[in-house]
Amino acid sequence: MATPDGRKAHTPLAEGASPASGTDHLGPTAVIGSVGKLPTAAILGGVLLNQKLNPATLENESDKQKLMILLRTFFEVHKGWHIQYNIVSRETLLEAKKQEIRISIAIW
Repeated sequence: MATPDGRKAHTPLAEGASPASGTDHLGPTAVIGSVGKLPTAAILGGVLLNQKLNPATLENESDKQKLMILLRTFFEVHKGWHIQYNIVSRETLLEAKKQEIRISIAIW
């Protein structure tokens, strides 16, 4: 059994407006463009968007500036409501799982 988008039964759903696992093939700019088309003013409680980035994508100032431009575009051009980033490498997550360590980072 599967959903209309081909997701098999008992597999995880996406978080809010975030792409379902394994479906984000065009990167964060495409995701923001798609989410930006939603009528957020008409959606009670707003729209949640989670994005995952590898720390290597933000190694230098130029990369950080690109992320800032992307965020400004999301909020100013697309009238985005909420975006949250998880910036952690796959290796860090696997090591934490192996050592049964809980990693929790919050920036306000």
